[in-house]
Amino acid sequence: MSVKLYDAWRMPVMPMAKFQKWLNELRTTFHPIADKIILTECAYRAIRAYDLDCVFPNRKEVKENKMRSYLVSAWSKILTEYKEVKKTSHRNPAVDVECEIIFHFRGRFIYMVMFTEVHAYKDHLVSLPNIEDYGYWDNTDKPDYITQRAWNHRKKLWDDVFGYGQYLQAGLTWTLIGDYNLAIPNKGNVEEYFTPFNKRLSNMLDEAVIKYYPGEWGKHSIYTAYNWMKTDPAAKKIREEIKPKIEAMMKKELTFDDVNK
Repeated sequence: MSVKLYDAWRMPVMPMAKFQKWLNELRTTFHPIADKIILTECAYRAIRAYDLDCVFPNRKEVKENKMRSYLVSAWSKILTEYKEVKKTSHRNPAVDVECEIIFHFRGRFIYMVMFTEVHAYKDHLVSLPNIEDYGYWDNTDKPDYITQRAWNHRKKLWDDVFGYGQYLQAGLTWTLIGDYNLAIPNKGNVEEYFTPFNKRLSNMLDEAVIKYYPGEWGKHSIYTAYNWMKTDPAAKKIREEIKPKIEAMMKKELTFDDVNK
């Protein structure tokens, strides 16, 4: 069986009670990371909608639900997208904070493979004591620091562990969040993730260039247009000319109540 496992590790085997404690501690560390990602994305979307209404009050776009606040609308959409990711397995790094680790107890070691979009989870895991990288792939050369004999042993190990079955059917699967347990933005837990004003202003300048200079914007593909707005002298001149007007329309210091209305 050919396998390509980049996020795979092993650690010494331990009693089940100790392993359960280890998992609980891992969850305790991972949950705040997930909360930060969701709250940051929620704040960004809510504030962007708020700023768009301030700068372009007569825009034709209709809100999905005018009865909802900016925050509630943003969180509701994130939840919908998250459920869609879980259902379809389509990539959406902005909201996919799930993490699944498959464990396989074999001999003196516990082998594990992680599936996640969140690099911070991986960074934390590899920082833990007794965690040893144990990945294997055959589409490129092996790392120079691993002997061919050791590399062959890894291949045999993973072939034996997974056989010809699916990863998720081959061992103990640990899931971080599940279907609905995402962070909910409330007063006191979301304000620290509010988008800085300079970033907000830059976003609205982008929107203004698109809206007021469609001829210039239309000369570029979607892949080059945003780079053009940030680097081209003509685009930079346009941004500087409209910046005072756009800035005057925006509220610099936002509160929870601003985006919760």
